[in-house]
Amino acid sequence: MNVRINKLSVAKTANEAVEVLGDSFICYKRMIDDEIVVHNCLILKMLIDVKHDGKAKEAYICKILKRREFCVVLKEEIEKVQLRDKLTKKHFGVEYVDHQDFYNKLNKKQFELQFKEELEKDADLKEQFPNIAKEAVDNLKTNIDYFKSLNHNSFEKCLKTVVDRYYFKEVTSLEKDYSNCLYIMVFDEYSQFYIGKTTQYLEQRICNHWSSKIVPWRFFWGEKEYSRISVDTFKRLDCTRIFVATNIKGILSDSSNRITVRKIEETNCFFTGKLEDMSDLEIAERIVINNSPSLYCLSDRVFLPNSPIYSKINKSMDKITIYDFIKAK
Repeated sequence: MNVRINKLSVAKTANEAVEVLGDSFICYKRMIDDEIVVHNCLILKMLIDVKHDGKAKEAYICKILKRREFCVVLKEEIEKVQLRDKLTKKHFGVEYVDHQDFYNKLNKKQFELQFKEELEKDADLKEQFPNIAKEAVDNLKTNIDYFKSLNHNSFEKCLKTVVDRYYFKEVTSLEKDYSNCLYIMVFDEYSQFYIGKTTQYLEQRICNHWSSKIVPWRFFWGEKEYSRISVDTFKRLDCTRIFVATNIKGILSDSSNRITVRKIEETNCFFTGKLEDMSDLEIAERIVINNSPSLYCLSDRVFLPNSPIYSKINKSMDKITIYDFIKAK
């Protein structure tokens, strides 16, 4: 958050800084007894009155931390920053504002509000599908109910198999400059995980997931009764664990991780087109480690159970490995 400040000048003391104000200051109020640091950049030194927009308003003379410059900041601005700082927390080393007005965790009410807000930008879609907002909320509930019905112990075993086999390591902070890596986002409350690939910094990629807006015309995947929500439907605090694998080439060159790629006819119930026609990024985002109706992996949007498409699935199919879906560069 940027703090709006007006620099006064280089000064040795707060009193010297006040003199620079001249007629703009009305009366000296009091020095600040305790050293109060705001937003890790300003030290409050003196409370004064200033003329602002033709009115007398309280303001602080502040010393800019680690510099000799002083500035004046309106008290109301300082209070806003202090409130925001009080509400600011970190999740995986990334700052966020912990307040109900910020959409930090998936819930039906916030989802519906955001869906309708984005729908207002698409008049044609709204006119063509007048009930789409309600259908989206119903679909969200169907997804959540199904995810919460899954056996979490089975999910944990599946996740551990993937993590161990492909040498992922758990990270507690994204502040390190991870880039050009594979990553797993875990959503324990829903027994789901997502595997992705990024060539940019991991923090940026994952924050993009957390902050993504709903795109109404892309929300449904097939029939609305069986459409599975995407990973970007989840929010920051839904993500409970993150794993990273940086040695992509090493993983893919390990012969023990390779299996013979099945004929395209055996997998076309999940994919359209041929794998060799897909871009690396598209392939990476379609990794399916657990290729089954258990839906532990969000990386490919296969349909929810009971969809008619499952009558075409060969339940005895081997698991698809990372090597099948990512080309080594």
